[in-house]
Amino acid sequence: MPVREFTPHRESTEPLHRRLLCLFVAALVGSTASGPACATPAATTPQAATRSDLASEVRAAVLASKLNPGAIGYTILDCHGETVLAASNATLPLIPASNLKALTTAAAIDMLGERFAFETRLVLTRNGDRTTLTLVGSGDPALFDPEVLGWSGPRGNWTTVDAAIDAWSGALLAAGVRRVDEFVVDGRIFDNEPIPTGDRKWIANRDAGTYAVGVWGLNIGANAATLRIAGRDGAKPSVASAEPPFPFTLTRNTATVNRRAKETFSITYGDGAGGVEIKGNLRRTSAEYAVGVHQPMPLAAEMIAKGLSSRGIAVTAWTVASASDPAATGVTVQPVLSTPIETVLYGANTHSKNIYAEALVKRLGAHWTNPGDRPIGPQYRSGSWSSGHDAILEWLTKRLSTECKGGLCLADGSGLSDRNQVTADLMARMLASMASDPRHARTYLASFARPSGEGTLEKRFKDAELHGMSVFAKSGYINDVSCLSGVIVSRSGEAVAWSVLCNDLGGKVREAKALQEKIVESIARTLADRAPATTAAAQP
Repeated sequence: MPVREFTPHRESTEPLHRRLLCLFVAALVGSTASGPACATPAATTPQAATRSDLASEVRAAVLASKLNPGAIGYTILDCHGETVLAASNATLPLIPASNLKALTTAAAIDMLGERFAFETRLVLTRNGDRTTLTLVGSGDPALFDPEVLGWSGPRGNWTTVDAAIDAWSGALLAAGVRRVDEFVVDGRIFDNEPIPTGDRKWIANRDAGTYAVGVWGLNIGANAATLRIAGRDGAKPSVASAEPPFPFTLTRNTATVNRRAKETFSITYGDGAGGVEIKGNLRRTSAEYAVGVHQPMPLAAEMIAKGLSSRGIAVTAWTVASASDPAATGVTVQPVLSTPIETVLYGANTHSKNIYAEALVKRLGAHWTNPGDRPIGPQYRSGSWSSGHDAILEWLTKRLSTECKGGLCLADGSGLSDRNQVTADLMARMLASMASDPRHARTYLASFARPSGEGTLEKRFKDAELHGMSVFAKSGYINDVSCLSGVIVSRSGEAVAWSVLCNDLGGKVREAKALQEKIVESIARTLADRAPATTAAAQP
């Protein structure tokens, strides 16, 4: 899969609604932070002295960090995203790590819309004496993800796989359906490239738990499962249960249970879609382990077909739809499993779940290449990283126009690949553009983690002095890369967008995080110092 490169077009239009930033972010701050929100946006431009002071502070912080200043790019923009308050190496392409998720989610909410939801449907087709059930996947990365149930904020109308099968079987029995000739899983909304082909970072992490699982047209539990391994002391353990209840099969078992021996137990992948191998010694008689699920669709077909059969609907066979199969037509069996876009944005930005961002990229590709309501069948153009990246690049060209400086290279949507590149200038301008958009500012900023709150910033900014400002930020880390980008908003509605990209760290990740937080503190102090002048200017 080629890396997609972006060069801005000079003919593009101006960014949308940028000067309405303060009004809409002030409303957001009023709903998410303590203290009053200013209803009237302040139309002030930073004083030259304040801008100079901030730039000097940030330069000094970079030098004091002992990091390589040539591998650090940063851009800090004022409320309107037009005045640069501080910058260095702003147009130097750098690896963004998970900061890329901020870009992916911005494109998703702008192109798909605030009301978009992933909808997974079960379709009943009767053709003479033959009955078929088809589960049509929407690419939903959150479907049956148990982590979502513990999050704050919006989530889907589903809970567990068993609950969904209960509901569907009840509806089918009520409609008189007692036998199904074939159960089909249709995941053709996405292509069959679960991870970026040939990408060394994805390949290296693929078998490392649930960090780099693939994305498919039907995803179950974020394509991860918790296996409970159980056994008696002195005997071989076995897989006692799985959640979600995928039909895993032990293809090799050389494990032991010995409380007096060293803990060496491990799980690897065996043959087939659900094959697992266990080996080593388990010191406990029962333990739980998280594993990635690399082929969820055939496993889901078997799991749901057997689940329906156990509830009184005999299913004769199950399969995964092929490219040439006709589109599923018939009656939709309730309930439709729905996940609002806010849930996926929140999972990508606050909890930094890679599969959530990758699903958004492919869904953008499907949206971009399939006009209207083209049914998912032989003529459907499955969403891919390639088409998703093309959609994002076209969106950026229109959104950032001539103000975008530098390039962008996309290899995935989550930032796991070290082939991704972005500039601090592009990232900061994109954030300012989104924060100033009256259609999306509230939902977009609310998807980000906040200091000491839920998600990836929970343990950051512990001793920071933020002067009562609201910070919405996306962190990012892969080997020798640490980044932080976001928007900081005062109670009066003024806002500053920033991006700090630190590469070639040589192990100095802690120093990079400290630098990022110091820069955000400097921005907060600058906004606080401007508060009296801002208040006066806002009065009639």
